[in-house]
Amino acid sequence: MFIDLKQIVAQEVQVPIFLPYSGRYNEWDITLTNRLTGFTYEFHTTNATFNTFILGTVTAGNYDITYDSSYFPRVFDFGVSNPNYYHWRQYGSSFIWFNAPIDENTILNIDEGY
Repeated sequence: MFIDLKQIVAQEVQVPIFLPYSGRYNEWDITLTNRLTGFTYEFHTTNATFNTFILGTVTAGNYDITYDSSYFPRVFDFGVSNPNYYHWRQYGSSFIWFNAPIDENTILNIDEGY
């Protein structure tokens, strides 16, 4: 009997993030809450994040993602994508994305809404 180790051992993954191309809106507080465990990861993006494209490391799973910034009333395009999941939503500077899958192939995106 073979057992898939991914199901037994929690996989830590780096989460890439692409911030607005203009480089003007790089300050975000982003909280990822694991829907299974309730564990919360908190991140703050800066100009350094814009340059490295890495938000941080989390355990793979489904997350509620809270985005918050002081850029109100600006509107932004938010994306969560991997080979099996590709969704974009347009919201103001603060909102919660429910049940986003995060794995080794996931990329988060924030872009200026037009």
